[in-house]
Amino acid sequence: MTKQIIGKGHVSDGLYILDAWVPRSVACSGVVSPFEAHCRLGHPSLPVLKKLCPQFHDISSVDCESCHFAKHHRSSLSPRVNKRVEFAFELVHYDVWGSCPVLSKSGFRYFVTFVDDFSRMTWIYFMKNRSEVFAHFSAFCAEIKTQFNVHVHILRSDNAKEYMSGSFQNYMNQHGILHQSSCTDTPAQNGVAERKNRHLLKTARALLFQMKVPKPFWADAISTACFLINRMPSTVLNGDVPYSVLFPTKPLFPVEPRIFGSTCFVRDVRPHLTKLDPKALKCVFLGYSRLQKGYRCYSPDLHKYLVSTDVVFSEHSQFFSSKFHSSSKGEDDDWLMYEIFPSVPIEPAISEDRTREDGLLVPVSVPVEPSNATDGANSGVAQSENVNCLGEQAIVPSAPVKPPIVQVYSRRREHHDTCPAPVPSSSDPPSNDLDLPIGLRKGAKPCNTPMNPSVHLTKDDGDRLDDPEKYRRLVGKLNYLIVTRPDIAYAVSIVSQFMSEPTVKHWAALEQILCYLKGAPDLGLLYSNHGHSYIECFSDADWAGSKLDRKSTTGYCVFVGGNLVSWKSKKQSVVSRSSAESEYRAIGYVDLSPIRRNQFEASTSKTLV
Repeated sequence: MTKQIIGKGHVSDGLYILDAWVPRSVACSGVVSPFEAHCRLGHPSLPVLKKLCPQFHDISSVDCESCHFAKHHRSSLSPRVNKRVEFAFELVHYDVWGSCPVLSKSGFRYFVTFVDDFSRMTWIYFMKNRSEVFAHFSAFCAEIKTQFNVHVHILRSDNAKEYMSGSFQNYMNQHGILHQSSCTDTPAQNGVAERKNRHLLKTARALLFQMKVPKPFWADAISTACFLINRMPSTVLNGDVPYSVLFPTKPLFPVEPRIFGSTCFVRDVRPHLTKLDPKALKCVFLGYSRLQKGYRCYSPDLHKYLVSTDVVFSEHSQFFSSKFHSSSKGEDDDWLMYEIFPSVPIEPAISEDRTREDGLLVPVSVPVEPSNATDGANSGVAQSENVNCLGEQAIVPSAPVKPPIVQVYSRRREHHDTCPAPVPSSSDPPSNDLDLPIGLRKGAKPCNTPMNPSVHLTKDDGDRLDDPEKYRRLVGKLNYLIVTRPDIAYAVSIVSQFMSEPTVKHWAALEQILCYLKGAPDLGLLYSNHGHSYIECFSDADWAGSKLDRKSTTGYCVFVGGNLVSWKSKKQSVVSRSSAESEYRAIGYVDLSPIRRNQFEASTSKTLV
């Protein structure tokens, strides 16, 4: 008899029940080594690993290089004794982290954490701007009220400005929530939230470093770290698990844990697949779904996240090559994700044997033979407003007006006795020379316009492309094509504004340009004799059309003899306070055009004579 206590329990119906926490076997099912279990569970500390997997009780350490890079920190200060609250959500700590120098795949730069002081359960919300904090806080309070039928009593944070806003304070006053803020430059008073953010970040770094996952996936690593930390024993809770404190009857892991960033194969359930197509997609494992029972994987081929239980893992196979990852690079190296796919050298935009001419000038009084796009010039004169169009007709490239698509006409032939035949300005797109993909190949559906007028592209619009070099190469080729296809000038100018960080929506706009070129290869501007040489000017403006600075865009076009010869579209330099003001500025631009100025000088000289 050693007289040592080996456990404590209580009597129930004549049976002695030990009050001991039994670790879930699913956490270590199939594990063959301590290092593999350490990686699967999100790089926990050695005491936590021993508690989860009792078979590793005799190991003294786990040699993990990723943990040295991710968790190395200064020595801790002297511990302080803090009294725990008595029930859940009596006290909630929260803090905002950011901004991250690398934009996540979903466009996030910030995240906010809410930590329950009683259970140490953590909720995390990702944000694009710090101003979204109040929306997430109100959603968090609504979830707590619905799921647990309790109210948040005390909210503790630092003294950041967004927490002191009027809407924030009004909400807490209406719901009786006490807001405790820390003193200036005293982050230790909000230590629970600060330490939680540090724990999340060092775990996320370990997950990224282990499988050389690029930095744009940092949000997925943070989310996975939060999922795993909520299911790890906590020393603050004397070995209890935060998730089990709030959900004592639910299993810890809805699915078996896997190594973050490993290669996996997800069953392809797209309806258009045939019996000869592959049945799985090669993806990278990026965590777990909060609302679905499955693994969250990312497919670079589809540019989307997939949640599925039909997943086969290759946990020791890195999806991303190690040569594209280095822990010594700066935090602002956004291009790490883009180096995954090798770039292709840019092919010559226009073949050298293609004939070119300086331009096409057709005198009105001299008969000429009809020409068409295939027999005529392959490029027009570069747009210039200084071309004198009072005594001649000039072929110049198209530019945007509102609507941005200049009306085009099918080629036809008209013969007159003394007047020249119409001259269409057109050229088939040199698709073979430019090697344009998708839109000019079979299988793509043609469209009528190069751009959807109801779509307004912005910088942070959708998920980032995995290979932005492909986007840049295609935009560069389309810029050469503008010379012979002026009708796509406006659309190409729009997609050219997002060369640094193109998104999936920007790529969709680029595909529409290609589909338009496929459906309209033989269209062009028709110049014919209308029996007069009048100068007609038209102008328009879209009031506050820019979503970024609310400035208006001016557009005007000038017709000489019924034929379009000059045009321009430009954003106004100042913000117009009304649509009438923006239209008035557009008229002023027309009056300053060289053609209109030449007409004024000609009429003035005749009057003086």
